[in-house]
Amino acid sequence: MKNLTEVLRSVEQSVQVVEDTELRKIAFQELLRESLIENRSSQIPYRDKKVDSSNERKGKRRPSPPGRSGSDGSARTEVARLDLSPDEPALVRWDSLTLDWKKFCWILEAARLNGVDGLTNSEIGDLIGRVFRESFEPKVVSNLKDKIKAGFVKSSSIQEDGKTYAVWKILRAGITEVTRASGGTESK
Repeated sequence: MKNLTEVLRSVEQSVQVVEDTELRKIAFQELLRESLIENRSSQIPYRDKKVDSSNERKGKRRPSPPGRSGSDGSARTEVARLDLSPDEPALVRWDSLTLDWKKFCWILEAARLNGVDGLTNSEIGDLIGRVFRESFEPKVVSNLKDKIKAGFVKSSSIQEDGKTYAVWKILRAGITEVTRASGGTESK
């Protein structure tokens, strides 16, 4: 496959056997991503605007490159330096978290344990992408607002390098949900 048209045609043909439309979309995106990576040396760009636009319509997206936060490319230095591990010792296993908001709390607590208290929507999504290769749009992460009244998180703002950032900070109830000592339970 030498050009993007051939890649797209081949991937479209490959996914026709999948009957469920949502699964077909996911299969298409994954096969296309893999095909583009394989053909990277053939001058096919990894990030084509047409490919990205289909992902932007969904809540989930391809992770930004490490160190980037938000669409303007600005990253807070302390967040860019974070080196989180999937096996953070004090936290429950990632694969036990079936609810998105708990994943966001896990990242907030992991960052807090590593000296960063408060993350923006983009930073949460970028860290999940970096550590777990899952991705979330900032607008999906903003659904954390539904957990404010229950005392899991709070919205705050911080100043750094003359810029103000709207961040989420994890609270005691959120910490309890994602730490091993509490056993972290799955509930809505």
